[in-house]
Amino acid sequence: PYALLSRGTAYKSLRFSSILTRIYEYNVRTAAEVYVASNEIKRDTDRLRKPGQSESTFLPNAVDPDQFSSTDTAIARSTIGLPEDSGFVVGCVGRMKPYHRIDYLIRSLEYVDKPEDITLLLVGDGPELDRYRQLAEDEGVSDQVVFTGFVPHSEVSTYISACDAVYGVSDQDSATPVKIFEYLACARPVIARSIDELSFINTRDLGRLVTRDPEAIGTAIQELSDLDPTQRNTMGRRGRAYVKENRTWAAAVDRILNDFE
Repeated sequence: PYALLSRGTAYKSLRFSSILTRIYEYNVRTAAEVYVASNEIKRDTDRLRKPGQSESTFLPNAVDPDQFSSTDTAIARSTIGLPEDSGFVVGCVGRMKPYHRIDYLIRSLEYVDKPEDITLLLVGDGPELDRYRQLAEDEGVSDQVVFTGFVPHSEVSTYISACDAVYGVSDQDSATPVKIFEYLACARPVIARSIDELSFINTRDLGRLVTRDPEAIGTAIQELSDLDPTQRNTMGRRGRAYVKENRTWAAAVDRILNDFE
């Protein structure tokens, strides 16, 4: 049996998209079952399935919680060399590309009551890194922004653990960002884009869902920073418990195997 896992829609935007779409359609119609990462992919895929074939199944992105764990915040900050007086730290891990909206995060400090009490920990390398550094200078917040450059995957958990909250707002419509589940596995509150696939963050109080807007992001940072640390720690523990119970890659594998059995 052939199972197709469809995690994105790049075939529609890359070069030779018409050819890639034909290839995708062939795979969709050949597969016994199709598992999709978002509602948008499901809509596109179901239109391509042949009459009589089953609809695609929503199988969201997930995490291996054994690869991501929580470390005490003070210990994590000492390990990565972050000053003790960093205040409320908001982190973001990933490639410095436009669709990750790091520019919105930097500009969001304008809408925080005391931006001098906030530190942005931006982990990763990429083509937009120099532009974001310049933006931080232009916004007058370069003292509040730490760019780490590339960090080995084995050290990512420590950098996430050094944060009080983590940011994952993205322009991507085609799938939920995997980083959101990695953040939650590290027991940290998240600031994520308000989409249906991430509605559980509000329902279970695991952080804040926002629109793609610097002011909304700034408001979320302010709300989370105003919480008592005990409240944020409890929120973080709920997040890790949620992904361990509901969003692991092992559970996704079991779902597919059970379907074929």
